[in-house]
Amino acid sequence: MYMSLDSLQLFGLYNVHGIVMVMDLRKNVSKWRWAKTAKLCKSISDSSGRVWAKNCTVVVPIAVVFVVADLADQLALLIFNKTTRDRLLYRSRYQEKSALDDIFAGSHYKSMASQLFPNELDIAFSLYTDGFNSSSSKAGKMAMVHIVINNYHPSIRFKNENMIQMLVMPGPNSAKGDGFWSFLQPLLDEFQTLATSGISVVCDNGNLVTVKAHMLTAIGDLPAVSTMAGHSGHNSYFGCHICPIRGQVGPTRHGMYFPPSNYDAALPWRSSDEFNRNAQDLLWNAPFKGTPLASLKSFNGPVTFGLDELHLLGHGLCKQVLDLITGITTKKGDLFLTNVKVQGLFADMENSRCGIPASFDGSFRTPHSKYTTRSVDYLALISYVVPALFVAELRTAEAKHALLSVVKFLQLAQLRSITEQQLNIMDEHLQVWNDYLQAQVNDQKLTITVYKPNYHYLQHVTAMIRQLGPLYSVSTRCLERTIGRYKKMLKSTKDSGVEAGNVLLTSAATNYVSVVMDGENDGDFDSSAVGTYLDRKTSTIRLRNASVDQLGISHHELNRKLGTTTSSIIITATRISKNGIVYGSRSNATKTTRKDYLMVFKVEVNGNALQPSRPSSNALMFFFGDVLHYIKHGNRYFALVELFQPFFDDTNHMYSFQHPTTNNKTTILDVDDLVTCAGTIASSKSQRSAIIWDQMVLGQDTSAAKCVATFNCITSIKLPIVDMPELVLSL
Repeated sequence: MYMSLDSLQLFGLYNVHGIVMVMDLRKNVSKWRWAKTAKLCKSISDSSGRVWAKNCTVVVPIAVVFVVADLADQLALLIFNKTTRDRLLYRSRYQEKSALDDIFAGSHYKSMASQLFPNELDIAFSLYTDGFNSSSSKAGKMAMVHIVINNYHPSIRFKNENMIQMLVMPGPNSAKGDGFWSFLQPLLDEFQTLATSGISVVCDNGNLVTVKAHMLTAIGDLPAVSTMAGHSGHNSYFGCHICPIRGQVGPTRHGMYFPPSNYDAALPWRSSDEFNRNAQDLLWNAPFKGTPLASLKSFNGPVTFGLDELHLLGHGLCKQVLDLITGITTKKGDLFLTNVKVQGLFADMENSRCGIPASFDGSFRTPHSKYTTRSVDYLALISYVVPALFVAELRTAEAKHALLSVVKFLQLAQLRSITEQQLNIMDEHLQVWNDYLQAQVNDQKLTITVYKPNYHYLQHVTAMIRQLGPLYSVSTRCLERTIGRYKKMLKSTKDSGVEAGNVLLTSAATNYVSVVMDGENDGDFDSSAVGTYLDRKTSTIRLRNASVDQLGISHHELNRKLGTTTSSIIITATRISKNGIVYGSRSNATKTTRKDYLMVFKVEVNGNALQPSRPSSNALMFFFGDVLHYIKHGNRYFALVELFQPFFDDTNHMYSFQHPTTNNKTTILDVDDLVTCAGTIASSKSQRSAIIWDQMVLGQDTSAAKCVATFNCITSIKLPIVDMPELVLSL
C-alpha cells in the first residue's frame, strides 16, 4: 500500500510534519570544504528561493535546505493508537533470563531502569547514523540518522515499518565536527525535551498518559562513532574511545596500530566526564573534544556508543582473516594458502550454493570478483566456509587451532542469546588468536600491521555484550538495509536535502498507517510472529483410505509415532510457518530454487537406548534430514523427515555427510523441535559435505560423542500424545 503524504494527512491518518531547516554554509566555511569558494563570492537567489554563490568559473550552494522529522509527534502517534501502544509494553514486561538475549538484559539498561523508566510506556530508543554515497554522483556523500524503538519485541523491532528515519544530511561531502551537530541540533533539542518533560498524549481510549523517552545507545561504524563521541578517531595515537591505550606508528610511518603489549585489560574504561568537555578549553590534539550527547541523562560514556558487529566483525575481523589466508594485503604467514588452492576452494563454495538456502545472509560468492562483497558476506565466509573448506588445507596444527578459535569466537559473538559461560569461552578463544598473531609477529612472519584499530576493539567485545546484551541487538544491519532502500529512491542532483525530507516523511506516514491497519486486521499483538500453522496447499487424509505412497511412511510407523488409528484424520502440507518463519519441504521444491528443506532438529533422546541394561541418559542432540512434508494431527504439528547419518570431522569440528555412503532413515519428528534450515558446503577433494546452520557454534553444538549417538538414538525419540477432539475424528 502506498499513499502520498498529502493524502494521508487529508484523511487524518497521519498528522506529523517535518521541521524545514536552512543552514547558511557561509557560517561554516571552515567545516565545509565545498563551500570555501563561496567566502568572497556574491550571493544571488533564483526563482525557487535557493541561495547560491557565484564567481566567474563555478556556481556552488552556500545554503542548504533539509528536513528533520518530528520525533515527539511520531512517538505520540504510537502511544495514541492501541495497536502500537500495546506493542510498546514489551520493555516493561521483559523478564530477565539466565542468558543475555536483549538490550534490556545488559547492565547498561538495568543500571538506569528504575530511575529513568518508571512508567510502563516510557520509551528506550537507539540512535544510528552512517554515511552513504548517493546514486547520483552530483549529490555526493549523504548521511542518515535513524531511530530504533527498543520497546518493540525483537521479532518486530527491526522491521521497516517500525523504525524511524529522522534526517538525511545532504551532500556532496560528509558533515563532521560542528557541522555534523548543526544538522542534529533540532533532534538534540527534542532528545532533551523527551527526557525531561516528556510528552502528554490523550489516547484513543480517552486516557491521558505522560511518557518520557531516553536514548540508550548511539551506534555506527568507527568513523561515525568518532564524530558522535567527539573522538579524535581510530587512526590517532589514542585511537580507542573505550580505553586509554596508546597506539604506535607502523613500519612505513603510516597508519596507527595497537599491539596487545600496549593493552592492559585491567585499565578502567573512559569515564563519562571525558566526553563532557568544551572543545574551546582543550588543546588542539586532545583525544576528546566533547559531545552534546553527554548532556543526556541516559549517557554512559563509551557504553553509549557500543560496538557494531557488522563493521567490527564483518569488514574488520573477517576481512583481516581472509587477507591472512590469501596474502593479498599482508605478509605471508602460516595461514597463507596459494592462489591456486584458494581459487579451487572458492570454486567448491560457489558450486555448493545450490545446497545453501537463500535465508542465509551471505551470498557465498568469491570475494573481490564481479560481485560486491558486503560485511554479511565476509561473516558467512569466515563463519561457515573457512572451517568447512580452508582449515584442512593449513600446514601446521597451530595455524588450524588458531583459525578454528577465531571462527568459534566469531560464531559466539553472533549469537542472539548468550550466557556468561559462553562469554568466558569467547575470551579464551580470542586469547588463542592473540597469542598466535603475537608469535607470528615475533617470528617475523607477520608485521605489526595486523594490529589494526578493529583488532584492538575485539578485546572489548565480551565486556560490551555484558553491558548491552548480544551484539545483534545493537547491530547496524537495520540501518544498512534502510540506506539501501533510500538510495533507490533518492535521484535528485540539485535538491537532495529537500527530496530526502519528502521521502522520509512519506515513508514514515506510510509505515505508520500500514502498522495500524495491519493491527486492526489481525486483532492480536504480533500475531504474525507467534505460533505454528500450515502454509499454502494442504491435504486432508483419512488414514483408512491412505496409501503408503500418499503418507510417505508405513501405517504401522505412523500409528506407533502418533498414536493414530485407521479412523484418524491428518492434514498434510508442503510448507509450515513457525514463529513468523516459513519452512519448506521436498514436496515444495522446484528445480530453479536453492535447496531449503534440509532441517536441523534438536531433540531430547536417551543416549543409552540401545543398551537396556544401562540407566536412561537423556540429552539434547541434533538431527539432520530432508523434510518430505508436514503433518497436523489434532492440535500438534509434525514433520516427516528423511534423516541422514552425519559424522564428526575432528579436523574442523563440524558435522558432515559422506558421499555417497550416507545412511538414512525416515521418521516423524515434532515441529517444536525444529531449530532452523540447514545448508551444506561440499568439498571436491574429500567428497564430504559440511553441515551449516544459523547460530551454530563449533565445539558447542558439535562433538564426536553426540554425533555417534545421534543416529542410533532415533528409536528412543518420544513424540507427544495427541489429544484428539471428537470434531477432528469425523468429517
